[in-house]
Amino acid sequence: MLTKIKLLGFFVFLFGIITVGNIEAQTDNRLNGSWYDVIEGTEIEFIFLNGNFEEKFNGQSFRRGTFTTNSRELTIHPTYIHGGVFNNMMNLAGIDLGLDSKWHTFNEAIIAIRSALLRMGFSEREANEFVQLVVSHDDLTYQYSVDSNSLILVSTLMGESFTVFLKRR
Repeated sequence: MLTKIKLLGFFVFLFGIITVGNIEAQTDNRLNGSWYDVIEGTEIEFIFLNGNFEEKFNGQSFRRGTFTTNSRELTIHPTYIHGGVFNNMMNLAGIDLGLDSKWHTFNEAIIAIRSALLRMGFSEREANEFVQLVVSHDDLTYQYSVDSNSLILVSTLMGESFTVFLKRR
């Protein structure tokens, strides 16, 4: 009987964590839409819709995943990377990754990129360092401010900086 009570208690505890976690995970509907900026000749676009996001460079899909907001904090959780734009970016550095032009999970992309680098003669250590540097799927957190026409993102990743994105009409 004690085991059943412990098991029931565990399920109540687990349900509570899931419920509270989902209640706390919020999105700011004012973010819904397409936001863009041009930085050093490259158009960066974020498309937000009810907790999902997609990021594009010059109109090409790059990353997608989910986002949450809490007060004035926006947290982006990337879950997929697009092979097409990533290949194009690496081709500029003379590296042909051979990723298919489709959505890849980060693990799929890491395996493909690491394999390509090893085929090109990179050492295991160099390939691993490159993948850690370039293929980051860590959450990105910004302080943000939004109104009907502009979205301001403030990042402290490499020193404090801010970017103003305009709403695409």
